[in-house]
Amino acid sequence: AGLLENLIENNYKSIVDVGFAEGYYLVGLGLKMPNAKLIGYDLAQDAHQQCSQNAKVNGLSLNRLKLFDSWSLETHRSSTLEPALVIVDCEGCEFEMFSSLSVIDLKRADWVIETHDFIIDTSTKFVTSVLEETHDITHIESVSALDKISKLPFDLRAVFTKQEQLRLVEEGRPKGQVWIVATRK
Repeated sequence: AGLLENLIENNYKSIVDVGFAEGYYLVGLGLKMPNAKLIGYDLAQDAHQQCSQNAKVNGLSLNRLKLFDSWSLETHRSSTLEPALVIVDCEGCEFEMFSSLSVIDLKRADWVIETHDFIIDTSTKFVTSVLEETHDITHIESVSALDKISKLPFDLRAVFTKQEQLRLVEEGRPKGQVWIVATRK
């Protein structure tokens, strides 16, 4: 099974997404875990509208969604039920966030963190050092666009030109993107 499938088996009471954007993870995981409380943080107001619309289109009750603007330790502590899965993709805020979390806060959750070493060059190292005593750590590194294209189904590669294939897989991210998956020991 893949990473998300393994995490879904943990039957979390809360799914927290810091930087939820259109709600891809929040709504998707909410559909897979129908009893989980769904908590999202995103500064962009259009993200709130997009996530709510995505939930509605996918048949997810809006009553399950608790969407906030900015993440704060106080709101996180008061709204997150344990055990939680926390997904962090906040474009460089991981330093501030992980500097404020206590060991107790860390242990309440499993974590998936997209680090942004192109913004703060030691993000991956810092977040890993904060979590390594309490969690088992896995680093997942991005692959090149050519590697992604090679994994496209043959029927898609046959239909699209090389330039179109590149547009299908290119996220506009810098080379060397890292995700940290941290599961409680």
